[in-house]
Amino acid sequence: QDNQTYIILLDLSLSMNAEDVLPDRLTRAKFKLNDLLDLYPQSQFSLVGYAGDAYTLVPLTQDIDTVKNIVRGL
Repeated sequence: QDNQTYIILLDLSLSMNAEDVLPDRLTRAKFKLNDLLDLYPQSQFSLVGYAGDAYTLVPLTQDIDTVKNIVRGL
């Protein structure tokens, strides 16, 4: 059983709309985040978004579906 805890910091500033990585940086970050969630389904995750200030988007949880739903809406 994987009992690791991951706190993910996600940049949500306007620079994430840059298209130097297709389709854009934010979309690629979402892909990678979903891959991480799928890779460690038994772990605990917390998601913090920042763009000038930091905000807890998802407190520490093992509910991967909740984290994925929040990421989808960003």
